[in-house]
Amino acid sequence: MDIILATAPNIEWEADIAWIARGNANPNEWFDKYGERITAVHVKDIAPTGEALDEDGWADVGQGTLDWDNLIKDVTSKTRAQYFVAEHDNPSDAERFARRSFDAAKGW
Repeated sequence: MDIILATAPNIEWEADIAWIARGNANPNEWFDKYGERITAVHVKDIAPTGEALDEDGWADVGQGTLDWDNLIKDVTSKTRAQYFVAEHDNPSDAERFARRSFDAAKGW
């Protein structure tokens, strides 16, 4: 991502926060570095190690290991994000995912 953003200085970025975390990077470091270019974020969660293997290790938003309460505060204070896209790469129950993710987001 660094290479793409460095070679295309005018593009905006829709950051996938869970993939940043899954890549062992700190999302806040990316917010600090590219916050002016982040205009949307994927709101996705990571299941605890060894759980949700049938869903490729992803969790419904608010049910996983990411601290979305604080991440949302960081996203809104450090980036230009206007769009927040709830996402799950392989939900076994799409309705459950939508319901739980919506419920988690109500408090933000």
